[in-house]
Amino acid sequence: MSGQGKGHAAPPTAARLEDRLLRSPLGPVYRLAVAAAARALLAYVTHAPSWAPRHIVWERIGYRFVFPRGYVMVARTAFGAAITCSMKDLIQRHILFFGVWEPNLTEFLRRRLMPGDTFIELGANVGYFTLLASQRVGENGAVVAVEAAPDIFRQLQDNLARNAARNVRAVPIAVAAAAGTVRLFADHRGNLGATTTIRNSQARRFDALFLRQGGRSRCHVVRLPRPGRGHYGGRRAKRSKGKGRVKFSCDLA
Repeated sequence: MSGQGKGHAAPPTAARLEDRLLRSPLGPVYRLAVAAAARALLAYVTHAPSWAPRHIVWERIGYRFVFPRGYVMVARTAFGAAITCSMKDLIQRHILFFGVWEPNLTEFLRRRLMPGDTFIELGANVGYFTLLASQRVGENGAVVAVEAAPDIFRQLQDNLARNAARNVRAVPIAVAAAAGTVRLFADHRGNLGATTTIRNSQARRFDALFLRQGGRSRCHVVRLPRPGRGHYGGRRAKRSKGKGRVKFSCDLA
């Protein structure tokens, strides 16, 4: 099966043709056809026997014809959360088909987080790890989900509401070494998680955000984007470790 490294999108000309088709009288028929193809592919990939050529179907049919159409449906994660996912997006596609994203990190957080813990996620995306943490820390714990991209933040809010995650505080800002403003660059090629900063948008320092938004004097786990990716600066999180504010800083994602 393909790994987590591709994010394909339809060519611009194909996108324009599709937009015209959706606006035409054939639009409803086209939507039904896309839904049928997406559900058929989902059923095949998840239920086909091990000897079936799933990799070939994923690559040659999925990437070329199905994924760029952006079919949206509610997926159920391996830990039971419901997340609205688009097949066009890399992360959401893997959640939709396999119920998990970054399985090693998922298992690490599942084992590490305990009831009553505090978890901060910088770059929460649509809420996969946030919802996992929400379940693990329970009603006596707290989760702070930071997501600066407005469109992604709205999806995050919808998923939090769908799962009644009342112990989560969603924060629509960026985190940086110094307060200021940052301009966001959104990757529209099929990976919303590739959103990053290209120069000065509204941002706060990690310690100021945590003390003001988290409402606690101690954090147990912080999830940061991998170095060089995302719109979140990890310097303050790492410095705070020595002050007792961060018990463990997770920089694996």
